[in-house]
Amino acid sequence: MTEKLTAQVVFDKAFEPGREPRSDAYKQGVLACLRVRIDGMELVKCPFPAGTAEADAYYAGVNEGRALAPIGSASAGFDGPASN
Repeated sequence: MTEKLTAQVVFDKAFEPGREPRSDAYKQGVLACLRVRIDGMELVKCPFPAGTAEADAYYAGVNEGRALAPIGSASAGFDGPASN
C-alpha cells in the first residue's frame, strides 16, 4: 500500500534523522509552503516580524518547500497567480 502524499509526509521525509539541523522558523516555512501546495490549505502570513532573522529563515524554508512540492501542485498563494 502506498502512503498518501501529504505535506506532513513530505516534510517528515525531508527532515529525517541525519539531515543537517535547521531552525524552527525555517521548518515552519517549509511546512507552511507544503501545506498550501500539497494539502490545498489557505496561505498563512509569516508569523515573524519583517526584517528579522526568523522571517528570513521562514522564507528560506518556503523556498525549500517549493523545491520539495511536486510540479504542478502550486495553488494560489505560494507561486499562485500574480496580482496587480
